[in-house]
Amino acid sequence: MRFLVSFFMALCLFACAQDTNQIQSSGELLKTLSDKVKMSYEQDKTIVLFAYEDELENSEAYADWAAYLNDFYEGESKHFDAVRVTYSDFEKNMTPFLKATEKNFTLFLKKDMPVYYYEGLILEPQVYAAVKQVYQKSDLNDEHRAFLPKEVKLEGR
Repeated sequence: MRFLVSFFMALCLFACAQDTNQIQSSGELLKTLSDKVKMSYEQDKTIVLFAYEDELENSEAYADWAAYLNDFYEGESKHFDAVRVTYSDFEKNMTPFLKATEKNFTLFLKKDMPVYYYEGLILEPQVYAAVKQVYQKSDLNDEHRAFLPKEVKLEGR
């Protein structure tokens, strides 16, 4: 039964990943970020921007999400920066695909690579592995494809 639940979740994630949307250019998006993040982007690091509501901090979901992010960061800290942002930081630039009520999300950016958007807290560590495979230009297996977040298109790319 657990396998079936995992399979259907993966299938849903795969289907969702096929839907693409547009946001403003990377330059417009980067204007909202700190100089440190802009520099990391220019140095070809992966940028992981995440937002969550403070009231989630005492939940089991938050604990799982934080553990997965921290585990990934430990192994990849030389190659990426993780930065907490707020929904309001991105409301103007991301309105086309952010739901007005969804204030928990992750956005993956890397220079000259696809931009990925994950709505909600990432509770499957395979999401990080899938994005890493794409950004390292490695072959994707079926599992990676199933967990790849929604790709969003930047205008002008």
